This record gives sequence, structure tokens and C-alpha cells, in this order.
Amino acid sequence: MAIARPDVATDQSAIEDEGGKASPIRFTIFPTDAGLADQIGVFIGLFKLGMSLGYRYVHTPFRAWRCNSPGSSLAGALLRKVPGPLLRLFEAAFPERNFDVYSFLGFNAFLSARYGRAGRTPGARVLKIRLNDDRIRADGIGSLAALQAHVRSRVAAVSPSGRPLLVQFRLGGRNIKRGQLFAMIHREIPELQDGLSLRTGYEEARKSRPWPSEFVEGRVRLLAHIRVGDNAVFETPWHTFIPVASRLPGAFKEHARFEDIESNKLLREPELLRFIQGLMRFFAPGTFSTLVFSDGYQRGFQRLREDRHRLNLAPAQIKSICDLEEGHDDRSFAVFRDLTDCKCIIGETDRNLCDLIHSTLTADIVIAQRMLPSLIPAYCGDRKPVVVIPHKGPPPDWASTMSDHQGRFMYVDADAPDFEPVVRRLTESVDGLSSMASDSGHTVRK
Repeated sequence: MAIARPDVATDQSAIEDEGGKASPIRFTIFPTDAGLADQIGVFIGLFKLGMSLGYRYVHTPFRAWRCNSPGSSLAGALLRKVPGPLLRLFEAAFPERNFDVYSFLGFNAFLSARYGRAGRTPGARVLKIRLNDDRIRADGIGSLAALQAHVRSRVAAVSPSGRPLLVQFRLGGRNIKRGQLFAMIHREIPELQDGLSLRTGYEEARKSRPWPSEFVEGRVRLLAHIRVGDNAVFETPWHTFIPVASRLPGAFKEHARFEDIESNKLLREPELLRFIQGLMRFFAPGTFSTLVFSDGYQRGFQRLREDRHRLNLAPAQIKSICDLEEGHDDRSFAVFRDLTDCKCIIGETDRNLCDLIHSTLTADIVIAQRMLPSLIPAYCGDRKPVVVIPHKGPPPDWASTMSDHQGRFMYVDADAPDFEPVVRRLTESVDGLSSMASDSGHTVRK
């Protein structure tokens, strides 16, 4: 079956009403109950799908209710069911809970102004189409053309009623895995259609609300992000290790060594420090202004307390681990004091989240394993920053984020890093950096 050109409207851009008059098909995207980067990724994938069918997009506002706070997922799920007037009363009564990261991004304002709001389609019939990896496998969908045909068949089955049709795409069902679904879409549709640039919306938001930079002026801007939170691994006072990521094997089990936790592929603070230092050795001292961001361990300790029944430990032992929380972030991230011109921004606060976003979008180099590789393609495209993804074991697959992830991202084995390809990319991509390269015992081939 030939794949329809994704940037051209297909033959089902309208549906006939009872009188035979064509009524345009509109589509919207219902936000997933997930974190910011996941929500943006879902928007990108489903926007490409809807536009490839020739449908007209109308915007449903996204909201990540305190997406930077522990417990936000449940709060967001409940509050989306609250009627608008009651929600506004809640927001007025609890202004400290009223931070909206999408307002900072300019996301809803920009898309609503450009495409209009889904709620302003009076009398529309709503056709909900839920998609995920399990559903496309169950329906034998293995290509974009087959996915488009599946959506068209669902639309064609809607009985004419004289009212406009609104297709509501959402990532749904008990399983919200979407790697195969979105990789299939991005492979055929590398770029957003209709000239859409989310970066433009962000830049417009910064015009009305400027945000200061945390980087030192005149230096190469390096940002490192280390995800801890609900992926934390705690070292007990008796020097064993306990991971708390519920979705991974070995969670809440004691391990004699950190290396014994096979499911944990994230770098610890000393490992990230060594990685950054290894890269910096190729450049002259004073080259970089470095920001280290992390959500910190608060969410991990919360998970530990809530699921303490899963621990095969005595109550006194559990208490001794929980007592480590005070000052834990300071102790864990103190290792980065070994870096010159480095600032650590740790913890889940509104200010920190805004600083992370703004710093990411203005950085020259980003070193990260989670979250940011999802956000950067949506807001930076092929521009800076250079993205370096250290990994343990086989390199990760970010095909669900963008088609050319292997060209856009640089994957480096954290256990045996080869920095020379990274240094070549950096000196080619970052203005002025080639003049700061230093042998320091290494030979960099240019």
C-alpha cells in the first residue's frame, strides 16, 4: 500500500452531512496524564498524524498541574474532571498551586491564537480515538498508511447528523506505551506540518515575560541534567542499595552493590561528574559555564515512605533510611564542587523548572539521559544545543521522539567514553569553541 504524502491533505478532509454538504473534519489532542516532556512528545506525534489526514487542528489546552511536584499526576487527573468555574475558584483559593508551566512556555496561548480552541466548536460530535502500541499491534497496523486508513475507517463509520465532527486523539487505554506508534509516525513525517514552530510560541512568551540566564556571560554554556526523583537508589546506613522505581525489576529489594541493580541505567552523581570532567579535559580551563540540574531526592523519599510495606526490613531499619532525607540533596550533589564555574540547581520548584527549560533552550551543550531529549526536538530542531546522552549498556532508542535521533543526539558509553567524536562535533557547532580546544594529553583529530 502506498503511503500518502504526509504534508498534503488526503481525500478525507471533510465529511458530508445529511444534506450532502461537506463539513470540515477538525481534530484535537487530549493531553496525557504524564510529565511535561511526555505530554509535548504526545502532542508532536498526534499533531503530525492529524495533519497528515488533512484535518484541521483546534487546540485543547494542556495543563501539567504542578508537574514539578510529587503527587502531581493524581492531582492533574482529578482536576481535569473539575468543571471550569469550580477549577477557577480552586485556583483563586490556592494560588500557590496555580503554577502553569504551559503558560511559561507560551504553549496554549500560541496554539489557541493560531488554530482556535476545541471548546469553541459548537454542537460538534466528538469521536474519541485512543492509540497506543498495544492497540496498533492488535489491529495489525505496521505503517503510517495503515494507521491513516484505520482513522479514516473510524471517521467513515460516524453517521451523518448535520453537525461538525471533532476527532479527539489521545494516548489511551491501560497501557500508554507509544514508542512503536510514534516511531512509525516520525519516520514518515520528520517535521511538523503547516510551518508550526513551538519555539516561536516560547520566544513570544519571553517577550512579555523575560527570564534571566543562570549561565555566566561569555562562557560556553554547558547544562547537565540528572534525573533522580522516583528513579532514586538509596544507600542504606549498612551500605546496601535499594531502588524505588516501581516499574522496574528489583524495586524495593536490597542489593549488595549498586552495580547489581541491572535495571538501573541512570548515572549517579559521581559518575556524571567524571563524565563531565572527561569532556572538559579537552578544553582550556575557564571555557565553560556549567549548570547541573536535578529534581533531587524528595520524590524518592516520598515513594520510599508510601511503599515501605514492600521493604523486607524491620521498622527501625526503614526509619533509619527515611531519616537520611534531611540534607541528602546537599550531600549527594556536593561532588560537583570540584567543577569550576558550576552552579547546582536542585529540587522541584516552579522557579527551578522554568530555569531548567530556559537554560536548556539557550545552552550550547546538554548532557542528559531523560526528559530533555524529548523536549529539545520539539523546541530546538536541528539547532543548538549539541545533545550528549551518556548510557550504560546498549544505547537508548529515541526514535519515538524524532526520526533522525542518531544524527541529532550523540550517544556515548558512560563506562568507556570516547570523547573525540563529541569534541569534533562541539568544535564544529559551538561558536569560538575550536579556539579553546586543548590537547591536555589527548589528540583531537579535526
